[in-house]
Amino acid sequence: MTERTIDTRLGWLAGIIDGEGWVGFKADAHTNRNGKVYKSADWFIAVGNTNAAMLAEIAAICDILGVKVSVTRYYHDLRRPGYKRIARATVHRKEDCRTLLLAVLPHLIAKRPQAELMLRALNHRAVSGRGRRLPGYIPVEQDAAFKSMADECTRMNRRGTAPVED
Repeated sequence: MTERTIDTRLGWLAGIIDGEGWVGFKADAHTNRNGKVYKSADWFIAVGNTNAAMLAEIAAICDILGVKVSVTRYYHDLRRPGYKRIARATVHRKEDCRTLLLAVLPHLIAKRPQAELMLRALNHRAVSGRGRRLPGYIPVEQDAAFKSMADECTRMNRRGTAPVED
């Protein structure tokens, strides 16, 4: 058997993300234990699939990169009765998203625009959202540049037929 190099594995993972995954971010409202609602930036790179071996390989590659990935148990998609159960491998933390995207970016094709946009947004929030008590801090709900990038990411990830280029 041929030994798989990390570059080969990253190319495979980029193909899986391109075809089966999604890359996105948004400002979302959360409620803490005291009932206070606050907004924060949510980041995610995820792959949903029915194949446990595929999800285990994704987790193994993330482990090599030092990226924390959570793999959900299989669940039924209630919108699709009769379909196989789906599981999901998801990366949420900002630095883990950055590490994973930088590793697979040279291999990405379809999700490359979303990945590049997320990297720009990560860099933007690293400066404007790096600590509530530091100078230059902008709360995510007041960050117009981040909101614009998040809206663009949502537009890019919308379902529907692919545009046909002339």
